Amino acid sequence: MDKFNLSEIGINVDFIPVVDSGLRIIAYEALISLEENNPNQEDFEFHASELHEVQANMDRYYKKLAIESYKASLPLILNTYPNVSDPYPSSLPQPRGHEVILTVTPPVVWLNGFVMGRYDQLSSQGVSFALADFGQSFLSLPFLLHLRPTIIKLADNVIQSCMIDDEILKTVSNLMKPYREMGIKILAGGINSRVQFERMTLVADAFQGYWFSKLGGEPTLL
Repeated sequence: MDKFNLSEIGINVDFIPVVDSGLRIIAYEALISLEENNPNQEDFEFHASELHEVQANMDRYYKKLAIESYKASLPLILNTYPNVSDPYPSSLPQPRGHEVILTVTPPVVWLNGFVMGRYDQLSSQGVSFALADFGQSFLSLPFLLHLRPTIIKLADNVIQSCMIDDEILKTVSNLMKPYREMGIKILAGGINSRVQFERMTLVADAFQGYWFSKLGGEPTLL
């Protein structure tokens, strides 16, 4: 599990709130972070041929740490490293008392052989899915209909374009309507001000960003 001594380089997990348009917390996303001034990080080396193996090990280590340390009952969103063939291997703990939402990127999923049978197996274990970089990556409609994601994460460049261009904002809003009608939440990240938050409520149902940590008082726990 820890072939590359990942436990010694100071890997931590931060749980970042995801809020709805009423500023109520509806989920937490686990983000990886590193301890500052950890000397072992400078000695962390591997051969270029081991990159994919390192990514897979890092992915498992981060997810295991997040699942074991998560204490809330709200859904937990986990991200997936590039080039990882199985985003939720059997060695990981099974979710208990909360929903796990696994973020995947469609082209990476397909290129690594993550077939629908594996998705069905994970769904039966209580794992749901979020699609990353929506609006930037190619997406197959049959894939979307079968996957039935809980969340669609808008790509950063789509969000930035919505911030500065009214026509793009209107177009993206119209494009998102069918997904919202299917019960899929549209997530916009990088929200740094009330103006951005209010603007993106025309497009999204869920939000993340630095601005929420600056609010006077904590968001309401749903």
